[in-house]
Order: sequence, then structure tokens, then C-alpha cells
Amino acid sequence: MSHDSEEMQIRSVAMQNAQSILAARQRAEDALVSAKEELQARERELSLIYASVSDAIFYLSVDPGGVYRFVSVNKAFLDTRSLAEEQVIGKTVQEVFPDPLRTLVQENCATACREKRTVRWEEDLAHADGRRVGEVTISPVLDDHQMCTKLIGTVHDITQRIHAEEMRTRLAAVVECSDDSIISKTLEGIIQTWNKGAQRMFGYVAEEVIGKSITILIPPDRIDEERIILSRLRNGERIEHYETVRVRKDKTLIDVSLTVSPILDTRGKVIG
Repeated sequence: MSHDSEEMQIRSVAMQNAQSILAARQRAEDALVSAKEELQARERELSLIYASVSDAIFYLSVDPGGVYRFVSVNKAFLDTRSLAEEQVIGKTVQEVFPDPLRTLVQENCATACREKRTVRWEEDLAHADGRRVGEVTISPVLDDHQMCTKLIGTVHDITQRIHAEEMRTRLAAVVECSDDSIISKTLEGIIQTWNKGAQRMFGYVAEEVIGKSITILIPPDRIDEERIILSRLRNGERIEHYETVRVRKDKTLIDVSLTVSPILDTRGKVIG
């Protein structure tokens, strides 16, 4: 091969390599642009979610000496505290929260950072409609060295849940103290709850009947009544003062007046 031919071949290979490098660089730049666009789209989506969720959300930086400073908050946080953004951003926990809440938040922030875990507690929320209860969470954000660099906080309104739990507690107390026999069952007629009134009336303790069919209380010649009752319950009907006969544990028959009501879930579906 002549010197000129060899030089032309080297140039050709070099040109091909340069074109390959340029093509690879273009692909990398295109991928980077695409990644940046996708990241920006995700950030816009997160910003919309952050602004629109009903839970209060706040981010805190972790400064030396255990100083926790607000980096960002959403609208729900500002509304909950009746604050403007300029009253919060850049301020410390000590400056934003009133006593004694500021001490509680400060201590729980320190615990979340030190123990690298989410801390939860409940607090009363100021609200124009009266007492509200919020569940507060503080979660640490760790860097590559497992150091706590930020904290994410949320406040979720649990007032309805608290009220529901209080109502269930009151209802359970009323049911347990009632002289009447109060029994709940599934739509298949399986006994789920059994109060003291039922124990006195029928002679069974709860452990003997829960999980069993309600038909243990029905005389054989009246078994069809249960099918009719369950059919009406599935249709959402209430049965009032239905006079019939039931059987006790000792096999004696007793006259009873039944009132049977359907139990509905939050969507209005009959579940028991």
C-alpha cells in the first residue's frame, strides 16, 4: 500500500470516528433535553398536586444547631394557620408556631432527624367551624451519607374519624347496657355481635353464637321467616315490630317482637 493510500485510509477512519462521536453526542444531547422536559413536566405536575391537596404540607431545612427553617409550604398549610406565605418562608419553627405547639414541633423534628424515622401526633386545629383535629407527621429526608438534610411535614384533618370513633364508642355503650336483645348479622345471617340483653333473653354468651347462623334462635317450623327477612333487608327495607317466636338455649320458646334494620356503608350499599 502506498503512503498516499495509507494516509487516505487513516483520514477516512478518523472521519468515520468523528461522525460517530458527533452522532453519539447529538443523541446524548437529545436524551438530556428530553429528560429535562420530562423532569419539568413532572415538577409542574407535583406543583399542581402540592398546591391542590387538602392536607397541609411543609418542607423544613435542617440548619446547624437544630434550627428548622421553612423552605416551602402549600396553600392548605397557610389556610390552616391563617398565615401569608411571607410570614412563613425562611422563618424557623420557633418563629411560626405558637406556644406550646412550637416546643412540640421542635422536639419531634429533632426526634425525626436523630432517629431517622417518621414521627406522628395529633393536635387541635384552629377553625371557624369549631374544634378540628389534625394528625401531624414529620419525616426525615436523608442524603447519600444518611444525614438528615430536610424534613417533610403533613397535617391531615382527622376530625370526622375522631367523631366517628366517639360515636361508635357511645353506640357500643348504649347497645351493651340495653335490656333489649341487640344482634348484628351479615346478609348471610351469620351473627357478628351479641349484647348482654341477647345473653339474658336467649341464654347464650357471645362466644357461643358469634360466627354461627341466626337460625339457631329460630324454631324449625319458622325457618322460612329468616329467608324473607334477609330478602327484605337486601332491598334496604326496615322491619318493625314483627311478632314471632324464637327459641332459647334451653329449647324453651319465647314470644318476641323483632325490629330489623339494614346496615349501610358510605355508598348506601346494604352490608348487614
